[in-house]
Amino acid sequence: MRTISPGVLVKKEVAESVKRKLIEANALNSELRPKAVNDYVIFPIKEESVEFAKRMGLKVVYEELEYRHKVKTYKEIVEVPDHLRKYLPTSYDQVGDIVLIKIPNELREYARNIGEAILKTYKSVKSVYWDLGVKGLYRVHKLIHLAGERRTETIHREYGMRFKVDISKVYVSPRLAEEHKKLSEYVSEGDVVFDMFSGYGPFSIFAARKGAFVYATDINPYAIHYLYESARLNKVQDNVLAFVSDCRKISQSLKADHVVMNFPHHSIDFLEHALKTIRDRGIIHMYVIERDNAIKSTSENIIRKISSAGFKARLLEISCGKPYAPYQSYYGLHIEVSRC
Repeated sequence: MRTISPGVLVKKEVAESVKRKLIEANALNSELRPKAVNDYVIFPIKEESVEFAKRMGLKVVYEELEYRHKVKTYKEIVEVPDHLRKYLPTSYDQVGDIVLIKIPNELREYARNIGEAILKTYKSVKSVYWDLGVKGLYRVHKLIHLAGERRTETIHREYGMRFKVDISKVYVSPRLAEEHKKLSEYVSEGDVVFDMFSGYGPFSIFAARKGAFVYATDINPYAIHYLYESARLNKVQDNVLAFVSDCRKISQSLKADHVVMNFPHHSIDFLEHALKTIRDRGIIHMYVIERDNAIKSTSENIIRKISSAGFKARLLEISCGKPYAPYQSYYGLHIEVSRC
């Protein structure tokens, strides 16, 4: 790990004596390693000791220097007042080489310090954005640039699959990677999948890679654009047909073996349209956000709704359970259905 630091440039033959004077004056920055440059040595000094070094007649330079120990977390180097360190975020999302981080109000004025510290700590990160939450019709991240490159497009990877995304135009959650892959456990070659709220296509691409043919819909045109980009990246473009459309329109004209309903706050409102597309038998993969102590009763309620629509229904699995809010989680309900 490296950083730009002030230092003093001295001849090697006087290096030890200069070092002792810097230590005595508490001016040496011991967190960084000295650097040899031909017949000279650069000793890192503290920012507040620059004027002292100049008064000593030493040449002050600014140089990229290494930390003495490997920095494990950005918290080790971020500059915030000590009384506010308890508010530093303990987690963030990395999408490709871009980090999205939520910052509490207590640290608003230090947001750029946090961004710069993340950029310095993790070599794989090229850009850092403050995530202000999901907003608007397309439910995408509202972002403020904090550090690094000013771009929002990247290549995001999940279990060997590559997804081209723009975090300002499509919603991306790397925390759901395992759930995207889980669909592969249910899908077989030759199956037909209807991805009702496809977004940038993680469920669609995993299913297509398994050999299924996927119909995908989303009202966000950018989502469909990046779905096709990712289909080409993963060489499954012949297995995907995507539409910028309301899924309810498409549901009237196709039949599928699997229906993916990743609209967690409102999936249940589209259940009747999902059932229309199921062949004689199939599986509905419905995602919901629910209180942890209510997910069992919610799944039972959904089974009753499916039964009242003239289908037999059997809950195969409740998956994921990723925390969403206090006492609430994101759940996947995998329900086998068949026409009576």
